[in-house]
Amino acid sequence: MIDAKPLRYAREVGLDPATVEGSVDGNLAFKFMLDHRTTMDDIELAVQAQLVGTVIRQVAFQQDLDQGNLRLRLDRSQMQVDGDGRLGGVPATITWLQYFKPRDGVRSRYTAHGELDDEARRKFGLDLPGNSIAGPVIADVTLTSFAGKRSDVVVGLDLAKAALSVPELNWSKPTGVPATGKLALDLAGERLSAIRDASIKGSGIDLRLSALFGSADHELQQVELKQVTLGENDLKGTVARRAEGGWRANLTGGSLDATVLLDNLTKPGPTRHDEPPLVIDGKFTRVLFGAGREARDVVVQLYSDGAHWQSIRLDLAPFGSGELRLRFGETSGTRPFDFSTSDLGATLRLLDVSSQVTGGRLSASGRAEDVGEARVFIGRLDGADYKIVGAPVMARLLSIASFTSIASLLSGEGIPFARLTGDFTAQDGKVTVKQGRAYGGALGINASGTVDLGQSTLDLEGTLVPAYMLNNVLGNIPLIGNLLIGGEGQGLFAAGFRASGPLDNPTISVNPLSVLAPGALRNLFLFGPADSDAAPTSRGGGN
Repeated sequence: MIDAKPLRYAREVGLDPATVEGSVDGNLAFKFMLDHRTTMDDIELAVQAQLVGTVIRQVAFQQDLDQGNLRLRLDRSQMQVDGDGRLGGVPATITWLQYFKPRDGVRSRYTAHGELDDEARRKFGLDLPGNSIAGPVIADVTLTSFAGKRSDVVVGLDLAKAALSVPELNWSKPTGVPATGKLALDLAGERLSAIRDASIKGSGIDLRLSALFGSADHELQQVELKQVTLGENDLKGTVARRAEGGWRANLTGGSLDATVLLDNLTKPGPTRHDEPPLVIDGKFTRVLFGAGREARDVVVQLYSDGAHWQSIRLDLAPFGSGELRLRFGETSGTRPFDFSTSDLGATLRLLDVSSQVTGGRLSASGRAEDVGEARVFIGRLDGADYKIVGAPVMARLLSIASFTSIASLLSGEGIPFARLTGDFTAQDGKVTVKQGRAYGGALGINASGTVDLGQSTLDLEGTLVPAYMLNNVLGNIPLIGNLLIGGEGQGLFAAGFRASGPLDNPTISVNPLSVLAPGALRNLFLFGPADSDAAPTSRGGGN
């Protein structure tokens, strides 16, 4: 009736009576003067009705309302509908206020209160990216429509029953921990034009951000991270689309938990080559690399073209001790790299490579070569003045070679090494070492082979040289020195070895016939390759 001519109230609010179902019990009242000059504008109208079993298609948030038990009140200025029903299949308390003439620019306002599970949030477009939320969320949603086809949405969230996570920042909130959220969105027509405010607050949680979208293409243009306090993270910054394509992130803060980010960055596996270009500028007082591993005063600049990292500048203090410096790809047209650390032991602990090295210096330099979609690093190591302490694998190797007096040093102050050199190539987490040499007063080691960081395995063969200084003196004897020693890096007293298998528990074998043989004879006893495809070309580290 209220949609009959000349009233047309249903069509005024965008409802097609054919899409509305249910029963109604109501009153319709008119008040007007009995005067032939009376027009429709002079007639006062009032409707009050109870709607039962109501179904309205696409009533709000592009969702259907069903099982509605609603009260309708209508006059010449506005219509109000409130009650209970299911909106998009979700039980909800609903209010709909419609002004027939905009009031302060407002044409309509919808509110809904209900509990949204994972599927319901997807329906209403309230889900977070990357499955960052799981479980029920109590939501209070208000949609206000203005003249000019503009709208805004304000959402209040009770997140206590939900589990939240930001895997990239190594943070999560389990169910049962109180937290609240808020979203304030701007819509142009049915398109999202801005996120004025998005926030989550709770114990140890303070996340606040805003975002802008393009007016023409409606694509995300910029995200402002006003505050990110999540677990060990305390940072802020911006992420913006670059005019030349891709994204730029400028991030600063007191702390960043990079545990998962670094694990994903260094994890071997197929490389995606369809990512957009990315530039990152970061400055952090503290960066966590993993449990008990952190760096201080971190300054980093990164550039990726979507296929590979093309430029890296990194400065930090591992565990607050010494300095680490990395430069890569800064020379146009080439991809040289230069790495140095003034505390080798602290750097190896920071990178979770080894906790059994103390002190020392290390530099590595070389170049990167792209072979198709693969990237290969080729370089040389040069280190000095470090000690190996503990090291169960080395202790086993020395024990099997019957160098027990040297092995005992590992449980004390450690075995000192004065120098470390070697050539290497690295690709997809696999490092191949050629002519690696480490030597000190007590021991010298030559080794060549492969370390697969992705599979946590190694396959190395080489030579152990005890009493390295004594062997070095013998090597300097004219005429017979080279015959006795067998070449640079070997010795009169030495043992050929092979280590293969898991990094923490490899199979170790020593050629006993080579232990006391002079250098010229020792080559007769060296191991043959266990796998001709994988074995290094060198023999016992010789030249």
